Amino acid sequence: VSVKCVTVRRNPKNSLDPVIKSGNYLNNFLALHEARKDGYFDALMLNQAGHVAELSTSNIFYVKDGIIKTPSLDCGILSGTTRNFILKILTKANYNIQEGSFTYDELKDADEIFMTSTLKEVLPITKLDNLIVGNGLPRAMTLQICELFKKEVNRLVYG
Repeated sequence: VSVKCVTVRRNPKNSLDPVIKSGNYLNNFLALHEARKDGYFDALMLNQAGHVAELSTSNIFYVKDGIIKTPSLDCGILSGTTRNFILKILTKANYNIQEGSFTYDELKDADEIFMTSTLKEVLPITKLDNLIVGNGLPRAMTLQICELFKKEVNRLVYG
């Protein structure tokens, strides 16, 4: 899917802590509206410091040089259930994971990008603004993570 970095910023933690699921998604709705108006599937939101935060209804991960990176909770993101599940799966499978503060320029330089949410599960991002991510197709590590996710869900559901 394609994602646009929008002008709407993620609400700061000290204004509306993402730990509180308040149902106040106006900011997210405005971000998604801005992205959809320009033909994109979803909106990438930066936090007040200008670091990558999250998508309108999903968490974001990216891969650079074999390291899977995702914004830390300190960036003011929602600690999503699927995000946490993915982090556990990746840790169990001995993937190299880094949580932290990342710039938009670092994200633009990613080898692979994907989003996670309960409804979208693991969804590859192949276009960021007007830039093609990688070769424009879902790449190996993202596809491996999709497979790991499905296997773990099946194991938990069916035993």
